[in-house]
Amino acid sequence: MFDDTALNISVTADKVWMRSCGRRRNNSLIIWPDEFTVFVVVAAAFVFLAGHFDSQISLHMRHTNSEFYAFLRNVTDAVKAHYYLIPAALIMVIISSCDWRCRNLQRQKLLVRSYERAAFIFVAILVPGIIVNIIKQCVGRGRPRTFDEFGAYIFSPFEFSHVFQSFPSGHSATAGSIGMIIALYMPAIRWPALIVFSFLGFARVAANAHYLSDVIAGYLIGAMMTLVFARWLASRSAMFRLMPNELFPVLKC
Repeated sequence: MFDDTALNISVTADKVWMRSCGRRRNNSLIIWPDEFTVFVVVAAAFVFLAGHFDSQISLHMRHTNSEFYAFLRNVTDAVKAHYYLIPAALIMVIISSCDWRCRNLQRQKLLVRSYERAAFIFVAILVPGIIVNIIKQCVGRGRPRTFDEFGAYIFSPFEFSHVFQSFPSGHSATAGSIGMIIALYMPAIRWPALIVFSFLGFARVAANAHYLSDVIAGYLIGAMMTLVFARWLASRSAMFRLMPNELFPVLKC
């Protein structure tokens, strides 16, 4: 039984590898266009500007009784990474355990496609989350709970304490990744998805867990890294295809 499972996993890995990393890259497709560089510079300036209003917005959230803010506080945990990582990982494990020898070609293609999409979700959420957590340790910004004692701009790098891990927001990075995943998988609701998940990221401010600049930075990191990952896959003709002068790759059927 163990040998059969190992064989199934090996076959799955081989088929996915040949559909993605095993393909030669199309050098005519630019993974990081000039527009991305401009966007990152503008986004960094926007995060810096938002930082000037962190104190006022945090105080406003703490002292304002609003049904909308209460709603945001209630839904803030909807973008916890493990809510998405665990199902994606389970799908990958289940498909890897399938006996490929009992499947016809069409079913094999369906399994590989499903595995790819689950793997994309897993990597697109996990990697930005790891990057964000590394940045958190290096920056060491105090969370809003330290505001009364230290203000909004207290930094204690490499403290390795939850209290000093405010910038950037991990929940918001997950929100950015999920919003971009939905935007790529379902282009018809691309912008509504990105907007809705930006509000879920903003919920971290309402929950008094982060400042506005933390949330903006986290959301943009998650969204941008997911988009760049999709473009990299498109350059290898894996999962996505990318048309010239288009920023968003299109999911293959």
